[in-house]
Amino acid sequence: MLVVMAFGVSLWADNVHVKKTKGSTELKKNAPIHRVNTDNNDRTQSYTIDMYDTFGDGWNGASLDLSVNGTVVIAGGTITTGDLASATFDVEVGDVITTTWTSGAWDSECYYLIYNDADVLVAEGGTDTDHPLELTHTVTPTHIGVWFSEWSEGASYNKYLEIYNGTDAEVDLTGLAYPSVGNAPSTPGEYEYWNTFPAGATVAPGEVYVLYHDQADPVIVAEGDHVYTYLSNGDDGICLVLGGTHTDTDADGSIDAGEMSGYTILDCVGDWNGDPGSGWEVAGTANGTQNNTIERKGTVTMGNAGDWPYSAGTNLFDSEWTVSANTFGGTDGAQDGDWGGLGTGVPTQVLGCTDATATNYDATATIDDGSCDFAPACETNDLLVTMTDSFDDSWNGNILMIGDNSLDGPPSGGSPSTASLCLDDGSYVVTCGGGSWGSEVSWVISNAATGEILLEGGAPYEGVLSLGVVEVLGCTDATALNYDADATFDDGSCLYAGETCDSALDFVAQGGALDGSASVTGSIESLGAHYFAFTLDQAWENVSISLEGSTFDTKLDLYDPGCGTLQATNDDNGGGGLWSLIQLADV
Repeated sequence: MLVVMAFGVSLWADNVHVKKTKGSTELKKNAPIHRVNTDNNDRTQSYTIDMYDTFGDGWNGASLDLSVNGTVVIAGGTITTGDLASATFDVEVGDVITTTWTSGAWDSECYYLIYNDADVLVAEGGTDTDHPLELTHTVTPTHIGVWFSEWSEGASYNKYLEIYNGTDAEVDLTGLAYPSVGNAPSTPGEYEYWNTFPAGATVAPGEVYVLYHDQADPVIVAEGDHVYTYLSNGDDGICLVLGGTHTDTDADGSIDAGEMSGYTILDCVGDWNGDPGSGWEVAGTANGTQNNTIERKGTVTMGNAGDWPYSAGTNLFDSEWTVSANTFGGTDGAQDGDWGGLGTGVPTQVLGCTDATATNYDATATIDDGSCDFAPACETNDLLVTMTDSFDDSWNGNILMIGDNSLDGPPSGGSPSTASLCLDDGSYVVTCGGGSWGSEVSWVISNAATGEILLEGGAPYEGVLSLGVVEVLGCTDATALNYDADATFDDGSCLYAGETCDSALDFVAQGGALDGSASVTGSIESLGAHYFAFTLDQAWENVSISLEGSTFDTKLDLYDPGCGTLQATNDDNGGGGLWSLIQLADV
């Protein structure tokens, strides 16, 4: 007797990770200003290069050499497989970093980012046409956690600019400056006026330093630290910078436009590229820097390093700032401002749900962010499901089922995503699969209140989530081969005739004929697997076993009795690519 195992494999739902076809969807090249540092203990005086491949299949033969002052410190840097590889190298201020590129088969997929030891992006290659795959970068002082926390622009002299120290030590501001431009600069992108702090200027950790006009409202003057009479009307870009080298070209003893180099931009309000009109747009508010107070959100932990568009954002949610309109009627009869946060460094504007009838009402919120939830609070099991795709291109058709609840994972570019479930006590069958690229899929079911992980997995997956009860898991179908009379919850493990080798279906009894005159129709379904047994006449000289007629991919395995030894196998017979055929001679 021989046993044949027939497999049905869906072309679109298998879990075999074949290399994606060039030209398919790739990840966008992304250069985050701040790097997520996962190991900040051993990176002093060390730069990091992150190498990326948008297709996730390595650099396909491409590589780079990275040199510091002409000495190669990273030779043949590449991504062998996957989408990311990183390396570190040591530098000092003034060092010159250069890269040399060796082309591969798919250079368009390759790019790399270089971060300093504050995890701030300082150089990039291959991200766009302005950043080719070879670069030269001069090392400037490392970014520190000091930034503009508040800016207010009002009528008359009611203006100020607040600088926050987000470090854990006092900062000597005399090593910093706040260069600016007036309307449209003579040289776009370059400062016009180099403004310095007075001798002895410091700011304590967690405190602020306020630039103000000495004729401003007394409320502002009372909080001011240094008089600066050229505060903007809303359209003059100003930046906070660290370090720099002065070359006194005209020997006049002053720092003129273009005479400072090698400085590090920590933060900016606006830019040095040109006159924006009346003011810059902030958080979707036109002219947000004019007649308004803009306040940095409490989630900001570092300056924008000169990337004002990123910092300003396009709406309330993606901006680093909140915008509050200034009103009239101040103590000096001019324009008053929203100055509640002046001098504190603590944001007065907090995003959240401001409706007291909502289940997630936030009493500290001052700006409603649209997050109010009016659904009844979960009184049983409040669950949080976190769904991740490692390639960040969606779950590609994979579905996570938790009982009757269906979740299709994060959208492309939106990994990870979350979902909330409120489930009664009991046991729930959990499955995940049905799509492609299952190795990219992962998920975690946790207690929303405590964070305790209750179940986690990937794709494919089959399991059970038990909440509040102790179930005996097993097969509860009395007709199944492995029926368990003690089981109280069916865990999907039931086995039936034909699903195991020792319960193989009799080929002849199922309607087949050993002389080939009749076949077993419907013998296999997509994603199925069944065993059939038959006894051969040893006088026969050859035998042909085929699996034909399907619209899905198939496979045949032929075993001796008991499935102890695999005698033959076939996956696709070449006649269409879906059917399978085993032919034996001298049986």
